[in-house]
Amino acid sequence: MVIKALNWWLSQLAGDTRTGPHKGPVLLAQSGEDGVRVSDAKRRRPKFITLLDSANTKPSALKKYPPPHTRVIVPIETGKILDRPVELPAAAAENLRQVLYLQMEKVTPFGADDIVFSSTVQRRGKGEQPMLVDLQVAPRRLAQAERDALARAGFALPWEWARVEPYQDGMAIAFTPPRLRQGLSSFNLFIWALNLILLAALVAWPFWEQHQMLERLDAQITAVRGEAKKVSALRDELDALAAEREVLSRLRYRPPSAAQLLEDVASHLPDDTWLRQFTIKSDTLILTGLSPRAPQLLQRLEASKWLENVQLAAALRAVQGQSGGEQFVIEAAILRSGAQ
Repeated sequence: MVIKALNWWLSQLAGDTRTGPHKGPVLLAQSGEDGVRVSDAKRRRPKFITLLDSANTKPSALKKYPPPHTRVIVPIETGKILDRPVELPAAAAENLRQVLYLQMEKVTPFGADDIVFSSTVQRRGKGEQPMLVDLQVAPRRLAQAERDALARAGFALPWEWARVEPYQDGMAIAFTPPRLRQGLSSFNLFIWALNLILLAALVAWPFWEQHQMLERLDAQITAVRGEAKKVSALRDELDALAAEREVLSRLRYRPPSAAQLLEDVASHLPDDTWLRQFTIKSDTLILTGLSPRAPQLLQRLEASKWLENVQLAAALRAVQGQSGGEQFVIEAAILRSGAQ
């Protein structure tokens, strides 16, 4: 009963806490065919200030809008916002934005570094019941042109400042400097002080339930560590198999020895052919010799199981003398045993 009352109190406190309006300047940036239009959006109806294009990168009209004190709003189409509920462990509430950032690729089709997002807690987690978060995601590319144009004008807008926010009747990507994050108003301080007094009345709240929650979290952490050890063992096993495969591959795909290659080449040359040089350079065989049938040697050597790309490395040259024939220089690529 006490826990139910506390949950109700927290929900009421969250509902009663209001943020005061932003008191600094607000710029509205919208891309068009002629460039990026920049307007003063402090009022309901924005007032045009300047146009950022290739000829106007640093307008003097923006000098009275200091970047560290100015919010920048880039309207986007509501239909391009991805809005989906996400369930997370109750313990994620303490670092909700960081947890969502790490889980972004699992819960959305985008990478965490490609989007801007905001979140709203719809249901607080209790025990093993997960918390429910409404996640709103927009691709960064929707505001990239405006951000680049403002950067050239002296407005450095880190993506860490960006959030998806409602704007008038639609949505926008809003860049808010950290110093302009809306804090508590005096009304909020009063509400918090009043509720802290009420919280003091719940000193008898059963701490053993917190202890049980911690035990469940410890069990979950132990289970995750066990899974991590299994993954590590599987990774080690894969590394061992990869190393074994590498060794087998080297044994399988090995070149022939010089003796094997010489024997094979000799078996494909006619008896009236003389070899003067038999040279192996890396994976290339060079044959130099004399033969009365030199033009036929290429076709004969192509039949070798160890050679490919057999070609003349130099023009045939007729040799005068008792033996006759033509001098040849032939090059061929040496195949490895596994490549046949």
